[in-house]
Amino acid sequence: MWPSRTRLAATLLVVAIALGLGLTLQGCAMQMRPRISAGRSIPEPAEFYAMYELDFPVSRRDTNYLSCSCASSSEEPPYQIAVHEFHPLSASNAGTVVVVHGYLSHTGHLSYLIRRLSEHGYSILAIDLPGHGLSSGRPGGIDDFGEYANCLQAVHAYGVEESFPAPYFGIGFSTGGAAFLELLGQGYGEYYTRIALASPLIRFRGYPLLPPLAAAFRQVIPQIPTDDSDPLAARTMPLSWVVAANRYAVRIERALPNSAEVLILQGNQDDIVAWRHNLSVLEAFLPGSKVHILTDGRHELYRRRAHRREAFLRTLVFFEYGNLSLAAYQHP
Repeated sequence: MWPSRTRLAATLLVVAIALGLGLTLQGCAMQMRPRISAGRSIPEPAEFYAMYELDFPVSRRDTNYLSCSCASSSEEPPYQIAVHEFHPLSASNAGTVVVVHGYLSHTGHLSYLIRRLSEHGYSILAIDLPGHGLSSGRPGGIDDFGEYANCLQAVHAYGVEESFPAPYFGIGFSTGGAAFLELLGQGYGEYYTRIALASPLIRFRGYPLLPPLAAAFRQVIPQIPTDDSDPLAARTMPLSWVVAANRYAVRIERALPNSAEVLILQGNQDDIVAWRHNLSVLEAFLPGSKVHILTDGRHELYRRRAHRREAFLRTLVFFEYGNLSLAAYQHP
């Protein structure tokens, strides 16, 4: 999901050599993602569902594309954001959950979470962020995290227009959590009854060294290779994304307190984000939030078998009861 720390360190060590060679910055114009990209096929939605176990029983599933504006330039074409809809078999109308994946990932990696939510009667709107999954955009790239928040607003407007049932809940994992935090930092988010953030990104490991290095050398080495074998994963991590992530983190660290009802799930063995620093920031930004630390939990809490069931149940109980007591919940 992320470049390995060894590879990242090695890349930074060769920056001086790259300076001497005078490498040029690659173009970064936003393009619609083609059906064939960098030698790999982008699947049709039906194939995507089958590839990532999203073909579980539902009353209806569909993928639609929403236009979402870029923050960088009015001349850029808008992103075409893939929105994956899952309508439950149950007619209980428990509400609608907007689900957002992490960096260099996509909706398919949250199939367990989505299936379990559907089994409990929730409608789901799961989006692929710009440059991820079936969405258009520079693979792995973004100029400003505000564009992620724009996508969330577009998805909510679509849900209301298409009469998805209220109340609305949000789930953001890692960079998906950053999308919700950016939205809250802008003063929006009031249409979400409750929001769950798993391993939310504010600062990632390598802070405070990596952001200034990325800013200094992104003109020379604009991207570094990743080691993800997933066929839909970006093959490189643009350093411009690291710079944008740093600007976003500064905004959240300076943001005024927000009274939103938020659950924060965090593993104490997370080696991707600087989670202790992040929790201290979130304590000030979201003073009413509830925090649950998963012992031995790694970064991908909704995906790893060791913790995905507990992470799901904590989220479900929070949505339905506003607390974290699993004793009050008896469903399997």
